[in-house]
Amino acid sequence: MRNALLQPKPWSTFAGVLLIGFLFAPAWAQDTEKEEHAAEAQPMAAAEHAAPEKKEDLHDEMKEIVADIAAGDLEAAEEVAHGHDDDGHNENDLSHNDPSDSLADPLAFQLELSLFTLFVFLGLVIVLGYFAWGPIVAALKAREESMEGKMKKAEEMYEQAKAKLDEYTRKLSEAQQEIKQTRDEMIQLADQKAKQIEEAAQKSAHATMERATREIEAAKGAAINELAQASVNLAVELAGEITRKELTAEDHANLIQDSISKLPSTN
Repeated sequence: MRNALLQPKPWSTFAGVLLIGFLFAPAWAQDTEKEEHAAEAQPMAAAEHAAPEKKEDLHDEMKEIVADIAAGDLEAAEEVAHGHDDDGHNENDLSHNDPSDSLADPLAFQLELSLFTLFVFLGLVIVLGYFAWGPIVAALKAREESMEGKMKKAEEMYEQAKAKLDEYTRKLSEAQQEIKQTRDEMIQLADQKAKQIEEAAQKSAHATMERATREIEAAKGAAINELAQASVNLAVELAGEITRKELTAEDHANLIQDSISKLPSTN
């Protein structure tokens, strides 16, 4: 697209040359008008130069007319006056001339001016085509190459910045994953420690209860053994006393009370 914009356009060259032609055409027209004014000034100068002679001739003719009138010769005076009207016309008198060409309509078509404008236009087209358009296109191409180089450099810098940003994002994501993994591991380790402590406490409590139960059972067994031994001893003693004498009901009750009182109070 940029190369297309840099291609020479016929209408752009035409417009540039036409503008330059219009700039030079008024100067040429002014020169033409100066020449016309100079041509018009020549009759005026001739008229001014001939004016003194014309005045002298008119003065002499007026004298003749007055003399004829004074002499009573009116016909001769009329002939002199008519002769002045017919033969006394001055070609350099601008009051009897038609308007010059310069007084014509300024908007009217002028062939010379049109041809001059056309020749100027064609000449400028040729000159600009060979000498002006090449440097302009070269400057535009150099500018385009400079802009393309700057754009490429900017794109490279953008790609580098994007790569660094992607790397930073990747490292940040990895760090977040590592932090999450470490946190999960720490939570899992804490749960394991808590379970281990709980299991150890339960085991210790269970062992303590078992030990206490064993001690109670051992004490209970010892007490039962002592009670059984005491009962055996008491039974032996009672049997010996019974064999030695006959017991009455009162003796029997007393014997029971004595046996109970002799039992060891382990509880």
